[in-house]
Amino acid sequence: MPKGFQGFQKGHPLFGDGRTCFKKGQFAGSKHHNWKGGRTKHPLGYIYIYQPNHPFCDHHSQVYEHRLVVEKQIGRFLFPKETCHHLGKKDDNRPCMLMAFNSKSTHQRFHHNPNNVKPSEIIFDGRKLKEQMISDMGIRQIKEAKDVRG
Repeated sequence: MPKGFQGFQKGHPLFGDGRTCFKKGQFAGSKHHNWKGGRTKHPLGYIYIYQPNHPFCDHHSQVYEHRLVVEKQIGRFLFPKETCHHLGKKDDNRPCMLMAFNSKSTHQRFHHNPNNVKPSEIIFDGRKLKEQMISDMGIRQIKEAKDVRG
């Protein structure tokens, strides 16, 4: 080793004026050169959203987008034991394509037999939104047809 070299010392300033080479948070989030808006895709196909202030975010400050969509629909945070179910593809996070259950066991029962789940065990049901949208469209089409006829 060269004379006078002490090696790396944690917390030791690298410059003579007391500045360190890297400051915590200096390149975090939107300040990072490779920032892409906080959306990343999980290897299993789910979408992660960067939410550092969410009470149930993971150690990377990320939350699944489908959980955020359901939370917005019901007006509260989902607890960790409550699970979401996709009615279509895993990256399709429209409210009409999601359901939320009060436990993982309820979710499993829904997979095996959808009729074996009590309505009280379903927190949010996107199928009802879909039915409502279809019926609203039908009413609009009837009104439009009446307007055209005179």
